[in-house]
Amino acid sequence: MTRTVNHNSGQIIYHLPKTYGTGYLKKNSVDRFTTIVTYDFSFHKSITMHAVTDKESIKFKFHLGEFPFQWGIGTKEARFVIAENESCIFPLGNMHYIGRYEAGQRYRGIDVILQPERYGPVVECFRANSMIRNLLTGQLVCKKYKMTARVKELLCHIINCPFVGAAADLYIEGKTLELISLYFNEIVLKNDKKDAKIRLSQKDIRGLQRVKKMLDECFEEPPTIAELSKLVYINEYKLKAGFRELYGTPIYRYVIDRRMEEAKKLFEERPMKVKEVASLVGYTNISHFIEMFRKKFGVSPSKLC
Repeated sequence: MTRTVNHNSGQIIYHLPKTYGTGYLKKNSVDRFTTIVTYDFSFHKSITMHAVTDKESIKFKFHLGEFPFQWGIGTKEARFVIAENESCIFPLGNMHYIGRYEAGQRYRGIDVILQPERYGPVVECFRANSMIRNLLTGQLVCKKYKMTARVKELLCHIINCPFVGAAADLYIEGKTLELISLYFNEIVLKNDKKDAKIRLSQKDIRGLQRVKKMLDECFEEPPTIAELSKLVYINEYKLKAGFRELYGTPIYRYVIDRRMEEAKKLFEERPMKVKEVASLVGYTNISHFIEMFRKKFGVSPSKLC
């Protein structure tokens, strides 16, 4: 990989050589105790990568890509699998990691690495978690968690930091602390009362997958909950609760996220007016569109025009 260093921010960017694939990995050392790694890349050919870590720390992995990421520890290749909108926590230190990447698939996400010198109480809390305890005792068990809508919003704010230099460091450090506390409270401790478990049959799951596909194809003017319920033969309560359970976000939030992602894509492709983009992604109220865009990416859409 080619390596670029931003001496003002301390950020290191690794670009994948064109002969191997496309994309990047950005490593941002907010301070000597906190490291944020964002990545978005794909390989032309399937590849297995090895890494050895010797410094004790805790890594939070948030997977945003559509294709599952596979990795193992020691000689156990592809022992763990993490899918879209899933996350996990595991320790680093005196371990040999093996990552498996499939050809043509996009891998996208964020890793947050915390050092015990600064985050001792936090690290100890996660050590007490059964998943961490099992890993440390040699039992290769990786517990995965679905990301909530609020956690995903914070990840987007970190990825799309609107500041540079020292201001960016302060912004990212603040968002990281907020992310970890929210993640521990909402997901690990399961204090988010809205995420009640619901039993889903294979038929229900197939129906919910159809719903997601329909929303992806017509998020500008999506069907109502009642219409979706009739189309996939799932009652409205199970449709809403099941979608949240399967994809980690309610239907209305998923539609908003899809609209915002498409809006950002349109702004990046060519110069367009805010009003024009808002209309294309399904908004008649421009103020509402601007509010949702700023909430999702932490920056006003006018900055991208």
